[in-house]
Amino acid sequence: MDWTTRLVFIGLWSYVDDNGVGRDVEKLIVADLFPLEDDPRDTLATVSRSLARLSEGGQITRYTLEGKPYLYVNAWSKHQRIDKAAKSRYPLPTSDNTKPRETVATPSRDLREGSPIGEGEKGRRGEEEKHSPTESVPRKRGAHQIPDDWEPKPEHRQLAAERGVDLELEIAKVRDWSKGGNNRRLDWDAVVRNWLRNARPDRSTQQRPNREVDSRDSLVQAHFDMQQMGAPS
Repeated sequence: MDWTTRLVFIGLWSYVDDNGVGRDVEKLIVADLFPLEDDPRDTLATVSRSLARLSEGGQITRYTLEGKPYLYVNAWSKHQRIDKAAKSRYPLPTSDNTKPRETVATPSRDLREGSPIGEGEKGRRGEEEKHSPTESVPRKRGAHQIPDDWEPKPEHRQLAAERGVDLELEIAKVRDWSKGGNNRRLDWDAVVRNWLRNARPDRSTQQRPNREVDSRDSLVQAHFDMQQMGAPS
């Protein structure tokens, strides 16, 4: 299971109701799981493909009842124990008159807005011939994952110093967030700036009190008090 499909599957566990059933409407799923994506049409196509893979792999069941589409997380009853479950809004796949739903992934924006399907297939075959199996075709869309060669700018270093955060650690977190969740953005400089503004200061970089100086000052004060009281020094 690829990363994106795994991420969608994890999100479905919070999307469905207490009986493991949710509406099988891709736009609703995208709005619930990925509300802030820069390219909602591309995200819709990605989620559609992931749902098709989950259905083919047996992780979910897709069906209809009275013309309304639903999905069910198949392992729900095995892994979930809800003490006070809310009243079910949607029917289980075992309900009467349910029908299996044919799984058809929503095409990507390139196919919807580009040439006819036949020509698009020719174009993709041409790209496959020009690139080796291990070489990826460059993305034409503006939004992208954080580049491997991205480096922090002086403004990032200054902001990290002012905020008292570990710059290298936070950048590593940004890379994991981008790569692991397939998160794509247009301006990664701005993303890192906002990330640093919200990062918690590193306690190890905060100045600690000088206990040695405090202790020496206390001895001096005690010696002065003894002299005032006439005690031998």
